[in-house]
Amino acid sequence: MQKQIVEIAQDANIRIIGPNCMGVTNFNNGFSSGDLEMDNSTQPVGKTATIAQSGVIRNIFIDWASIQYIGFSKAVKLGNKIDVDEIDMIKYFKSDSETNIITIYLEGTKRGKELIEILKNINKSVLILKSGKTKSDRNAVPSHTGSIAGDDKIYEAVINYSPGVYRIDDFYEMINIAHIFSTQPLPGGKNVAVITGSGSLGILTCDQIQVHKLKVPQLSQNTVQKIKSVIPG
Repeated sequence: MQKQIVEIAQDANIRIIGPNCMGVTNFNNGFSSGDLEMDNSTQPVGKTATIAQSGVIRNIFIDWASIQYIGFSKAVKLGNKIDVDEIDMIKYFKSDSETNIITIYLEGTKRGKELIEILKNINKSVLILKSGKTKSDRNAVPSHTGSIAGDDKIYEAVINYSPGVYRIDDFYEMINIAHIFSTQPLPGGKNVAVITGSGSLGILTCDQIQVHKLKVPQLSQNTVQKIKSVIPG
């Protein structure tokens, strides 16, 4: 049946999102093609867009993020991707004036080279939660939404090579980073200064800064004196 749907749509020049999905939600104009209820008192309008192959994961992310008052612009559930896929939606959100941050739950893609190219040239922050890290996970993906999971090392390399694109490990990290990006300006570089009342916490923080390939620079005496004038001791 999917094949017939694709043929009919192509003949009529119609684009399709799905099947096996709940479609799209536009928080700016209140449109929703699925079961996601629109309530701006709990789901404020903002500049974060979300793309997911799973409707349940999309809804959970939006619900949890709303608790942190993260405002959304649009949400898309792709399903089996017989036509429109993550590449199409990233291209759309790249030029969408209502979106500054793109969050993605990705199980796999059939257009790897195009994904590499668009992520290399993206002009917005992109957070990707990618399943299928292990062999057993990759075996489960095709039975869910018909995607090709591929070697996780390939995705890791693509993400690491693309400025502004971040690999996220879980929902909590996705929500926390989306919250930071939606409320704070992007950093101007990789240098991070640490101010703490605990030496132990300072050391642990410095460890994590280096793990994430950032730097703790040596402060100049001028900077040290200015800090001491504000924070005695």
